[in-house]
Amino acid sequence: MNRVVKELYLWYIPAVVLALLSTIVVYSYMSKHNLNTIYFDKKYTRYVQSFESLEPFFYLSSWVGSTPGILLATIPVIRHLFNKRQVNMAWACIIISAQSFIIPFISKHFFNRERPYNNQPFGEHSVTYAFPSGHSVVAPCLFFILIWLLQKEYSIGLLTVPFFIFQLIGVCASRVYYQTHFPTDMIGGLVASFVNLAVFGCGLYLRRDLFRGEGLVKKQ
Repeated sequence: MNRVVKELYLWYIPAVVLALLSTIVVYSYMSKHNLNTIYFDKKYTRYVQSFESLEPFFYLSSWVGSTPGILLATIPVIRHLFNKRQVNMAWACIIISAQSFIIPFISKHFFNRERPYNNQPFGEHSVTYAFPSGHSVVAPCLFFILIWLLQKEYSIGLLTVPFFIFQLIGVCASRVYYQTHFPTDMIGGLVASFVNLAVFGCGLYLRRDLFRGEGLVKKQ
């Protein structure tokens, strides 16, 4: 394991730990205000399901946040970075991707919250629990990677932020529309994802020198 990966791991661990702690905070609040949580979930589930005309958009958005969708997006990006010898950035993207799967995996098996109706837009039935939503954890991480790459390669990443925010809303709404998640599952996932990205992003910013030029650390 090279020195850069070790340095990134110094930020990886606290980012994941704080993200997991944030899910505990959110879930504790939900449990403490159980009746309000039930009312909130029912109200906004009905609201999202009222947009039946957007069903094709919800279908596509749900696929974007799925495991196949994430892999189809991240693998070419990481391969592109390795081909361009931007090794440090490639490893950072790998770590961010790993974080996005680890956080919901641990949290789901800790809280064991059942899904609303266990429906899936692609015909299958999930065997995992509901809280937090994996889609709402993974999607922001994926969009962060894409924005970062577009900004670094073409200086247009910041211009794409509104589009990715719109797409993130679609991903979250799609899971509620298909009743695979409660709205509060999506909120818990978003909180965890943003906490994770905030902490790890601080590490990336403080060590931004690692990603200049070709992304390789020059030996002194």
